[in-house]
This record gives sequence, C-alpha cells and structure tokens, in this order.
Amino acid sequence: MRKNLSMVGAVSVLGLLLANASQANAFTITQLSNQAVGNPAFPATACVDVGGASTADGAIIGPFPCNNQLNEQWIYANGQFLGLGTVGFGAGAVNKCLSIHNDSPADGTGVELDTCITGNTSQVWDLFGDSNFSEIVNLGSNKCLDSQGKIGGGLQLVIETCNGSAGQKWNLK
Repeated sequence: MRKNLSMVGAVSVLGLLLANASQANAFTITQLSNQAVGNPAFPATACVDVGGASTADGAIIGPFPCNNQLNEQWIYANGQFLGLGTVGFGAGAVNKCLSIHNDSPADGTGVELDTCITGNTSQVWDLFGDSNFSEIVNLGSNKCLDSQGKIGGGLQLVIETCNGSAGQKWNLK
C-alpha cells in the first residue's frame, strides 16, 4: 500500500517546497542503479537528467549518472517538477516541466521536458512513500516514473504501471 506524500506531506517530510517556485529549494531526484559503471566497476547513482542540458520542448529526460549540473536540478511546485535550468521569473517567463510525451497514459510512454501548462495532468505528479524512497506518480495516468533499472546517455525515463520495482523508487534530496 502506498503512503501518499501529498504536497503538504512532501513539505514536512522532505522539506522541498516553499510557497512558490521563485522561492523553492532545488533538489535532485536520484536512484541507486543496479548497473555498474566505470573501471573498476561500481554501482552508479542515476539522476533524473535533461538530455544534453536542453531547454527545448520534447527534450528527453533520462536516467544519467549524476554530475551535479543544472539539468539535474528540479523544483517541485503546485504538483509540477520544473527543470531548474529552465525556470524564469517575472512577466513572459517560460518554465519547463517534467511531462509525459503526447499526454499518453500508455505503459512505456517516454518522459520529456515541455513548457509548463497549468492544469495539464501529464505534468502533475505526486509522491508516495517515505522520506527515503518514493514513487513519483503521474496523476493523469496514475503511472509511476520508471528507469526500468537502466542508466546512461541516450536512455529515456518512462511511465509504467506502479509495481514497487527498484526502477520506480526515487530519492529526492
């Protein structure tokens, strides 16, 4: 059974959200991969990463080895994950959000960066879990953000039916 970390719960448990995006704390969304990288090989930590640090609509969001760049930093505000490297403030600002490709609720649909649209349920996410690991569930599809246990360049995160697998367990820090 999932424990809901609604926006209020996320604030108190994870300390991630303030009143609005301009004041919010940035964080990374990480996952210990079951894949080894490097020589000698070691288990890698994957970050939810915007491919190529792009700010273009449709940019692939993938599980990439963490490198502490802006394209791995997120702000959680009003149920949306905004890419920190894309956040603008003031009149005319265009922010980019973690989105489901073509708003499709189908298993295996890729996750990408798109212009934030208030009320677009393919961009609204909730957290279920505890302060260590959470499922990130899209409210429009009721599917979990999933790395499918993979890590590396060119890979894309997807949504899948929530099943409790390691590829669906995320740490927000």
